[in-house]
Amino acid sequence: MYDQIVDVYDQIFPLNQGFLDFIPPYLGDRGSKILDLGCGPGEYVDRISRRGYTITGIDSSQEMIRRANEEKQGTFYPYSFMDIYKLSETFNCAYSIGNSLSYLANDPFRAFLAELAQHLETGGYFVLQVVNWDKYRVTGSANFPIKTLTEGRTFHRRYEPKDDEAVIFHTALKTGETVEAAWSDALYPKYLEPTVTELESAGLEVTGQYGNYKKAPYSTEESPAMILVAQKQKIVAKQPLRRFLSWIARNFPDNGPLLPYFASERTEKG
Repeated sequence: MYDQIVDVYDQIFPLNQGFLDFIPPYLGDRGSKILDLGCGPGEYVDRISRRGYTITGIDSSQEMIRRANEEKQGTFYPYSFMDIYKLSETFNCAYSIGNSLSYLANDPFRAFLAELAQHLETGGYFVLQVVNWDKYRVTGSANFPIKTLTEGRTFHRRYEPKDDEAVIFHTALKTGETVEAAWSDALYPKYLEPTVTELESAGLEVTGQYGNYKKAPYSTEESPAMILVAQKQKIVAKQPLRRFLSWIARNFPDNGPLLPYFASERTEKG
């Protein structure tokens, strides 16, 4: 879909100034390296770059990246979430907004977080924003207003339940009553509790849970969005080692001095 809507993307998903006001505390000092995951045509990369940061944007849409390279300041790559292993740098902050991570099923999401943790500096932040899937699970509905575009066009969205793990995201671009193009994609809801668990299993400690960019507390029943802020801890162990350390702690509580020995086998960069 996104390759086909590049010309109207900014009308459908206009710049959110709230995010630009929210993100500065997590960026670090000017000159720090930042990663935008699912950057679209690069508007946020451009704005943050002009504040003095070294920022990279990735997006799986070739057309979005082409447009970003032509018009925006920053570094851009046509990479999917699962391609971040191709990046050679580590970053002080990474973020993914606009429900982009809902395109990842559970197993790829877990693998993505493990790889992302290796690309964050110790103490660096990851900011994740998706829709309030907890609310959708309770109500079974989502209200998407029709987006009115230029030249008499409109953009339409709706969810269709698929199974326990996914919903189908139907979108359409119309002129009057004529459908110019229509798409259907699987989305995988990211609920609060399992998402926090996956982040912390990857060594990313959740330090903030918000319902909007004004930092209102997250409410599963009321908030329009789920925004999580997570910080990379000193040791990011691979999953088997992490499970082993947890087993030692549970079964040999008097052998705490053993833990630093085993943990030393894994540095913060993995």
